[in-house]
Parts: sequence; structure tokens; C-alpha cells
Amino acid sequence: MPREPGRDRPGIFHGPPISPATALASAAQRLCPPFAVASSTKHNAVRLEATQEWLPDAELSLRREPRLFSRTLALVVASEVSGEGPATEGVVELRKGRWGRGSSLRWRPAAGSRSGDASGEDWARRFTREGVLTGADLMTSVQSLTLRWAAGPSVWRLELVTLAGALIGTSPSTQVAVPMEAEDVDGLLAILRALAAVG
Repeated sequence: MPREPGRDRPGIFHGPPISPATALASAAQRLCPPFAVASSTKHNAVRLEATQEWLPDAELSLRREPRLFSRTLALVVASEVSGEGPATEGVVELRKGRWGRGSSLRWRPAAGSRSGDASGEDWARRFTREGVLTGADLMTSVQSLTLRWAAGPSVWRLELVTLAGALIGTSPSTQVAVPMEAEDVDGLLAILRALAAVG
């Protein structure tokens, strides 16, 4: 059964404190294979190289939540593929369901783009058919998911922010990791597979 996004899991705060670099390395290891760690940068990011042709390369990093006084460092997954897309620039974004309504992917044209162009909605539906929503529903508390289309270079850029693999600050000097479980890995791979298929 797919896990409800954001549902708490018991025991995630158990264990010793962990550093951001160690948390990123742990998250990257959970994705190997079908990825291999290509490099770690001084900006606390880990580059992952796909070892299967049905996946794009990806990058993992940690980002502090924008909420005031938050000590949470969410996991950010970034990836991009070249290919076809809408006639105008914009972004396909995850809209979380409320009041019993399911989540959906919606197209938002970039400022200054032709608002009457409906091709972006067609691409949002295509990402849905390829499994982006299914993958997001499997993961732990997806905070945001965007697929940004840059028409000039013809590139789709994914940014996924999730609490799977995140660091939660329990005090000013202590952070503990949220583990990436099997459902998180399966969900993320489904999203990346959809990105590669559509791109």
C-alpha cells in the first residue's frame, strides 16, 4: 500500500547525531545501484551518475526549510534531461490534495509567456501518466516537486524537496536523520524514470 505523504513514522529520532555530509552520503548509498556516486562537492552536494539508460543523472543536497526557527534540512533531489516540451516556458508543479481530493500536477506558464497556450497542460498530463504522482505518493512527505521547462536549451529540470533523507534538528546542536526507506527509493526512482521517459 502506498504511504500517505507526510505520515509520521515511529522511531525516526532514534540514534546518534549525524552531520550533513554523513546524511547525504547515507542517502546516496541507498540509491546505489542503480546510481553510482560520481563526486561530492564543497557545497555539500553529491553527484549521482546513472548506471542504467532509463535513468538520468542526479544531484543530492540539503536545504534549510524556510520556516522561521526551523532546524530541518530537507533533502533536495535535482536532475535534468534534454528533449521536447511546451511551446512556452513554465513549470509543472505538484499540487497537494486537500479535503479528500487527490494530488495533481499543474502547469504554470512563466511570467510573460502566452497564457492561451495549452500545451503545458498536455505535458503535465504526460508526466502524470508516466508515474510522477505515483512516485511522489510513495515517498515520505514531499515538500515540493517542480519540473521546470527551459525552452531555449530545451531542458526539463526537476527539483524535488522531501523529508526522506532529511536532517531534523532536535536542539540547536543536535540533528538526526530521517532514513530513506524502500518506498522512498522506489518512489524517487519512479519520478526520475518518468523524467527520462518524457524528456
